[in-house]
Amino acid sequence: MAQRTPVVLTALAALLQTACALAQPPTTARTYYVAPSGNDGQDGLAAERPFRTIQHAADVMQPGDTCLIRAGVYREKVVPPRGGTSEQTRITYRAYAGETPVIKGSERVTTWVDQGGGVWMADLPAALFKSSRYNPFATVMAGACLFQNDARWTLGMVYLDGQPYSERKSLAEVQATPATWHAKVGPTSTTIFARFDRDPNVALAEVNVRDSCFDPGGRQLNCITLHGLTLQQAAPQWSGNAYPQQGLVSVYAGQRWTIERCLLSDSPCAGIALATGPPEWYSPRSALYSATGTVPVFSESGHHLVRHNTIERCGQAGIVGMINGHSSVIEGNLIQDINWQQKVGGAESAGIKLHWAVDVLIKNNVIRRIHTTPTKTYSCHFGLWLDWSAQGSRVTGNLIYDVFGFDKNPQNWSLYLEADPGPVVVDNNIIIRSASNLCSNDNLQCVNCVFAHNLVVAGGLMHWNDSERDFPWFEPNSFRFRGKSKGQGMVERYVNRNNIYMNNAGTNADKDRTGNVYYAADRGFNCTSTPDGAVISFTIDDSAGVARFQPVSHESVGLFAPMNQGMTDRDGKPYDLDTDMAGVRRAAAPVTAGPFAVLARGRCEFTIAAGRGAARPVKE
Repeated sequence: MAQRTPVVLTALAALLQTACALAQPPTTARTYYVAPSGNDGQDGLAAERPFRTIQHAADVMQPGDTCLIRAGVYREKVVPPRGGTSEQTRITYRAYAGETPVIKGSERVTTWVDQGGGVWMADLPAALFKSSRYNPFATVMAGACLFQNDARWTLGMVYLDGQPYSERKSLAEVQATPATWHAKVGPTSTTIFARFDRDPNVALAEVNVRDSCFDPGGRQLNCITLHGLTLQQAAPQWSGNAYPQQGLVSVYAGQRWTIERCLLSDSPCAGIALATGPPEWYSPRSALYSATGTVPVFSESGHHLVRHNTIERCGQAGIVGMINGHSSVIEGNLIQDINWQQKVGGAESAGIKLHWAVDVLIKNNVIRRIHTTPTKTYSCHFGLWLDWSAQGSRVTGNLIYDVFGFDKNPQNWSLYLEADPGPVVVDNNIIIRSASNLCSNDNLQCVNCVFAHNLVVAGGLMHWNDSERDFPWFEPNSFRFRGKSKGQGMVERYVNRNNIYMNNAGTNADKDRTGNVYYAADRGFNCTSTPDGAVISFTIDDSAGVARFQPVSHESVGLFAPMNQGMTDRDGKPYDLDTDMAGVRRAAAPVTAGPFAVLARGRCEFTIAAGRGAARPVKE
């Protein structure tokens, strides 16, 4: 009982805060300004009187207030003390119109001493790391499902003019290898050796010193918006499949956060953590595992919006989530260069990795360049990974490619649905296996799944369910426990229709091969990367051959047992697959296979883009 008390008090305090706010007469929302030239001694209420730090604005802001942040670099960790009380009274942190503010978890170092041979040394005092929960260079990456072999890499990072350098285990290795560094941590200082190709005291040499850029610090805060910010070079710890989880930005246990049009980069582990709630949410006594125990209130958690962001150069994942990512919309993000230094491996690495993805919509994202790390055991690096009890979720309109692998161990798939009761709907996606990846393209370990109108290139689609896994399922659109996959009347059902398979042997889930289009060759398929996505092209010889299928609707699919749930969104409303990945409406019948509503005979070409740079301008 004593262990649960802090959670009860936190929830009670949040309820009292909300009740008091509602009981008070409405006040006029304020706009505060922050600029590098500002002063925290000013009132911050005019562009001519800005604060100096974002943290000071956070300390004074009340529900409904907005912080406009001018261009410049802010070397701080923002720990907001409060959030909004509703969608109408959000607390918003927004880039000033037309400007790009940068929040960095690093500090510049200008005290490097030339050691000869391109190697430079700097002694960093312990006080430099006082704003962090730990010294990144003294903290080994650790957590559940992490496999590092014997390397034991730290969370430290060194940058020169924005270029991240690679850690080495000894000074001798640094002396022999350009763009590397090694640290020795003592009781009062940390000594870093780095091999630079130019004077680091003149160039911009930085080291990460803070564990995050934006983190509520264990508070359950709601209705916070981050808009147009750049957040980078912090040192969050590895996020495993249990408490806690961290990122450059962490939402902890709050609800209805909006993270949009931001650039997040250069994390040794995760970019965004959508679920880092209290440990009671994850314990074996949790109501997520049984009919009794603690569980987050479904309507008072999750429901986040993560859209039109660029997330890159993260060692573990672009987005991670555990439980509190439920009912969220993850849309239009560009996620790339994950594990680009190939330092770590394990069972939690992906462009997007979510546990308990209930009622999640993952739409129109581009996920690419996911790198694998050879390990002595095994390593899993997937494009998109929904792990454990995904139910009522939809994966639609995404482009996933360049998930690089070596062989069948490590495992590398573009899409992986693991230990999920479903239903999960996977529609209108383009899923491409990398030429370097010898594994099958997709591994759907989901009991109930709709796989429709996708374009799958190279490698067959493999569908199977591990009968030894016993995962829970819930009443639709809730966390109300109703049973587990074993002995609960759950019958495996897989709808595989209106897909186009290129350059593969097909799928073991559709033996009659009548509901899809199969091409033994790749039809001249080409995927040319662009800064924000890719140009997809291929040849169709007979357009009539791909335009002969029946529509996929919620009525034709029906309900999946025993959850009595079909193709419905997070509000319980049914939907049909009547539009393609670009939102173009399909014909009533017959419809064209694949993710495009119309495929004309000859060479077909489509441009797909996502991320902050590809986002359409919106009215501010």
